[in-house]
Amino acid sequence: AVRAAVEGELDRLRTGSVRARFHLGEAGSPAEVVQQLDRLGTRGGCDGVILKAPDDPAVAAAVDRCAERGIPAVTFVTDVTDCRRVASVGLDNRSAGASAAYLIALATGDLPGRVLVTVSRRTFQGERERLAAFRGHCDREVVEAGDVDGLDDSMAAAVGEVLERAPDIVAVYSIGGGNLGILAALD
Repeated sequence: AVRAAVEGELDRLRTGSVRARFHLGEAGSPAEVVQQLDRLGTRGGCDGVILKAPDDPAVAAAVDRCAERGIPAVTFVTDVTDCRRVASVGLDNRSAGASAAYLIALATGDLPGRVLVTVSRRTFQGERERLAAFRGHCDREVVEAGDVDGLDDSMAAAVGEVLERAPDIVAVYSIGGGNLGILAALD
């Protein structure tokens, strides 16, 4: 979806020519991200990078090495802290988490039960911020599932395990992906 959106916008550029290369993956370790970043610009020009990656010191160091080579980095959706990235594009994750808590309180009212929160990976700063804000504003007990890269099959299994020990779930806040898996487990 991200690739299609970027390519669609690039087609609309009239004043310049931009060629985008993509490295997309559903899962990846910080070491794999570092390897990709360290290759940028070594076999031809690279004018910049848009990056969704774990907030990890090794990734931050690789972003700094890109900056030293004249390759600016913009983080997308989730930030990488303590590095020389030029900007971050995404939600105000704290407000998103607080808003979700508010909406769940409205939707569930006085119903008894707990709230299930799912995350793709807590190594993403944005997901950590949303989770912390949600916990801070939610007046219910929160049960967590995830850290499975937001993939449908693995998320279904993780949610299924939670539902076996916590059958009193009254709402779900999906911070990460795997929404089809969450729905399958709830069915």
